[in-house]
Amino acid sequence: MSARHRSIVAVTTALVVVMAACSSSDEPEEESVNPSQSEMQPTGTPTPSVTPTAVSSQWRTVEGPDFTIGVPGSFEEEIVTADNGTKAYVFDAPRADDGDTSLQRVAVLRDVKPKQDVIQQSFVLEEMQSVNNEDEVKRSEVTWPGAEKAVLVQWTNPVGGAGGQRRETWQLMAQIDSNLILNVVAIGDADTFEESELPTILATFKGA
Repeated sequence: MSARHRSIVAVTTALVVVMAACSSSDEPEEESVNPSQSEMQPTGTPTPSVTPTAVSSQWRTVEGPDFTIGVPGSFEEEIVTADNGTKAYVFDAPRADDGDTSLQRVAVLRDVKPKQDVIQQSFVLEEMQSVNNEDEVKRSEVTWPGAEKAVLVQWTNPVGGAGGQRRETWQLMAQIDSNLILNVVAIGDADTFEESELPTILATFKGA
């Protein structure tokens, strides 16, 4: 297995773990500790503004199960299956060489028959990412093509190491219907994320 494939599998597995944690509640907890639906409503505003956009004529359109997304021609594409059978459609910007530690990655993951809707799942995700994170986690409800409702969660995490490298993550959680949530996750270096192609790739996503 190549280093790139190992990296993709590791990131995909981590995302699947987050998805599982977000929708793992079989039984409601006691009402006294269970937040109400109104308390779980997103209150943030996407920064910068995020709106759906058409696919550039210079890019290719990828069609997956229940979605389409636009991807630059230089991005490598791979379908990865996690241990639990969940498939992720992963798109990576090429790296200059083996020593290049930069990252530009978008992944689309399917959450079939979710136990919680996107409002509840995104609330759990916000709570998880806020632990030991000095930066604000933003959670915003957005209108998205093909989705009954959708939430965008944005956060930054330190990668570790002496260089103080930080990664930015945007996760669009699109509820297609009661039986399907599609998660679109864009991950990149925090210093260059907004100037990269990642926000635009995410913005081309549509539920089919």
